[in-house]
Amino acid sequence: PSVLGSLYTINSIVIFCDNIVIDGLVVNAGHTPTDCIIISDNQNNVIKNCIVTNTTLSGIVSTTAKTNYLINDIISNCSGDGASIGNGFIIYNLTVTNCGGFAIDNSEHPTIVNTICQNHPNYDFHNSLNLTNCISQDSTGNIQADLVFVSGEDFHLAANNSSAIGTASVLTND
Repeated sequence: PSVLGSLYTINSIVIFCDNIVIDGLVVNAGHTPTDCIIISDNQNNVIKNCIVTNTTLSGIVSTTAKTNYLINDIISNCSGDGASIGNGFIIYNLTVTNCGGFAIDNSEHPTIVNTICQNHPNYDFHNSLNLTNCISQDSTGNIQADLVFVSGEDFHLAANNSSAIGTASVLTND
């Protein structure tokens, strides 16, 4: 598989192949009209430890129903949806904040575990029924809480988040 490391910052990426791993990439669209990451009709792609930010459209977009993974990513400051994805996605430890559409919009029901969504005018989890330990400001997550982050772009939970700290699932067997 291909791997891009944390030394790179780009404004968008389109994946047209199977089995691509993107690890530690910052995708900053600089408020341009582009989706930051687009996954075409492919499978077994992994987007992990990435920051996706500052687009006038959506952060991550895919209409495929094939299995793809989002792991330990941050999506913020998108005018559109944070992630607009299909059924096959498996999402672990995603933070989505300050997007203009839905935090996570999906036409199907991907697996979403240990995910935080906050500060969206529409639903945090739209059409999401397969949630485990997912926190939202509205009632669409299975844990409802208003969160405080350490600072504006530091999305670690502040120490006073008693409703959120300690609620995640252990993922060692996943």
